[in-house]
Amino acid sequence: MLRYRFFSEIKNKNNLYFKITSYIMSKIYDKIFPKEPEFDDIKIFHNSVRLSWIELSDLIGNNNYNFGNFLPETKELLVKFENEKSPLEKIECFNELYNKTKDIIQFNNESAEFIGVDDSLPICQYAIIKAQPSRLYSNYKYISMYMNKELKNGERGHLVSQINVIGEFIKNVSYEQFNGITQSQFIKKCNDVINNDTSSDLK
Repeated sequence: MLRYRFFSEIKNKNNLYFKITSYIMSKIYDKIFPKEPEFDDIKIFHNSVRLSWIELSDLIGNNNYNFGNFLPETKELLVKFENEKSPLEKIECFNELYNKTKDIIQFNNESAEFIGVDDSLPICQYAIIKAQPSRLYSNYKYISMYMNKELKNGERGHLVSQINVIGEFIKNVSYEQFNGITQSQFIKKCNDVINNDTSSDLK
């Protein structure tokens, strides 16, 4: 019971374990985190840019969501997620993103009683595509390798899995994953983004 309580309270940043772990990881972070983006980081980033045209309705068929400040706030969270050095702090950023998606679902659907991680997945996918993260895969791998094993068996572990699911979705994206979009429409929309982008990196 005490062991469960200890790990269930790690989400509190005043927890001694949280502080010690964050301190240690901040000291060794630069030595263990890849200095250059990996191939999957680059592919996820480039595909996010190519998908900048998408709307949430393309993913879930609902065009009536009121997002308010959700997208700017989630972009800030993703920047913080990539800049944090402790696996716990990184996953807490993603947990905050997940909680924001739950709030959005609840705000737009008051009848929703229980909102699980899987329910919020399409909105998380949408938000992360819009944020265009540069090191999503490297961060996922880093968290998976260095997060405490006890946490991997709980809600935080499921969140880590969701990061991978979202990364795989973006990395392997195809027209079949969107609502009412043909292959030719998908290719044209992506090509229009590339052709209109001032950066030569995507061409």
